[in-house]
Amino acid sequence: MYNKAPYIERMVRSISKQTYLPRTEIIVVDDCSTDESFEILRESADRYQVPMTVFFNDRNLGFFKNLPHCYRFVKTPFWAILDPDDYYIDPQRLERAVNFLESHPDHSAHCCAVYFSKSNDEISIDQINSKANYESRSANWYVEQIQPQTSGIVFRNFWTEEILNAIDRRVEAGELCFAEDWFRNLMASHFGKVYCDSSYGVVYPQYTGFINKIDKLDGLIGGVQYYYEMFKFCVEVLDDKVNGYTCLRRAWQEYCKATDDFCDKMKRLQILQWNNTGVYVKKMNGSHDAFDVIRCLFEYCFKLDSVGVVIN
Repeated sequence: MYNKAPYIERMVRSISKQTYLPRTEIIVVDDCSTDESFEILRESADRYQVPMTVFFNDRNLGFFKNLPHCYRFVKTPFWAILDPDDYYIDPQRLERAVNFLESHPDHSAHCCAVYFSKSNDEISIDQINSKANYESRSANWYVEQIQPQTSGIVFRNFWTEEILNAIDRRVEAGELCFAEDWFRNLMASHFGKVYCDSSYGVVYPQYTGFINKIDKLDGLIGGVQYYYEMFKFCVEVLDDKVNGYTCLRRAWQEYCKATDDFCDKMKRLQILQWNNTGVYVKKMNGSHDAFDVIRCLFEYCFKLDSVGVVIN
């Protein structure tokens, strides 16, 4: 949590309505907020009788370090993330997910549909009165390219000390992907099946997310970098080449989106070579440093043995 004072009360109130609340452990990690986030959190927790444990960082870690740091606090068999500006609209959201995961040990996550709102007005489940445009089913997120939003997912606890230590080392080295829902979804896909429920359970106010405040090109470039980092994590830590090369394909797709949608900006880049062994990108004046990952990505990929790569 960092400087989310306007949204805290609504978030806590939505948690208080969960039928699974008596069996829920709620943990908040405050990243040195400078507004009234903690005061409002404490008042709301008291008012709605929501038990919470709050930890305070000694210094501001920032989003990309604080969220991976929070994984170490997960001690329960199942866990979920609720962003401070999101809120539950289905009071049985957590209970339904846990019941499903308890009865389906081959599944590692249960996700619901997330309603993306562009309004500041609070929305109830009665106002939506519909389902998402997909059928409820089990799926492999990465093979089928399904990307649920953070607050709509309940995970089985797949964190091990080995995995957490590997994440810590990479975060300290400057890698960014571990705070993203893309990475958590990848982990779930590695450890089991995922059930996608088409019923709405969470509202995501689009106007509050930082992703909506960045340049679209920067977002695509960030996607290239995140998928490249996840590709390395898959093959080096998880020994998972199937999901690893799916990440590789996603990185290439993000790169193609950037070049297709922003040709005018891409004039800063000079494509030197394209053949069946990779793409090499020469960085020109004013270009984004993140494009260097394209060169690194393919150089890394083709050093690996016994795995073929097909890029469509």
